[in-house]
Amino acid sequence: KLRTYSDAAFEAMKSKDGLLNIVWAGRFIPLKHPEYAVRIGKALRKKGYAYRMHMLGGGELEAAVKAEVEREGLSEDFVFYGYTKPDQVRDVMEKCHIHLFTTLPRRCLEARLLISLPQMPHRCRSLVS
Repeated sequence: KLRTYSDAAFEAMKSKDGLLNIVWAGRFIPLKHPEYAVRIGKALRKKGYAYRMHMLGGGELEAAVKAEVEREGLSEDFVFYGYTKPDQVRDVMEKCHIHLFTTLPRRCLEARLLISLPQMPHRCRSLVS
């Protein structure tokens, strides 16, 4: 069911706990790059930002991402939900300030494989140095 809100109602839904709440939702698979959320969390912590990274989903990389969070000392900053039904994902997204999408668009992946092709029409930056 489509949910609609006024700007004021939508703003009122955002968390007021003093943290920058970030949500990442998807399958924990290589194409989705859930490990990038850990890199971002590490950079935010290093710069002194108070944040909470909400990670929703499951998959083959879930255990590795959780282990990296633990190894980096970020456990208090991350919340893992596991598989979550779409309505529950929406509930978390509505409360967060930033939605983090780490999946590379297919056209960027194709451009990476065919680096000699012009990339500007696709608005992708080169991923190869």
